[in-house]
Amino acid sequence: MRLPSFNTRMRLNEGAAPKSVNEEVGFLLRILGDPGDLLRVRLRKRKMLKLKVRQTVGKAYTPAEKDRMLEEARKARSPHIYLA
Repeated sequence: MRLPSFNTRMRLNEGAAPKSVNEEVGFLLRILGDPGDLLRVRLRKRKMLKLKVRQTVGKAYTPAEKDRMLEEARKARSPHIYLA
């Protein structure tokens, strides 16, 4: 039985975040059991196990930015935008 390939570049092109791709690869390696452990060791030695992820955390909006967003949401055609 041949397993389907997992292409990280394709996943990134689909819009997946590097952190998500890392988690997917880790999940697939865990499913494989012992063969997955061997692959993990090989990938780690080649420094190919994980994609780099940004270390920044989200930005807090200033009160002025929040007010501006709410004002724009009130102007939207859909009344649901403001509620969201």
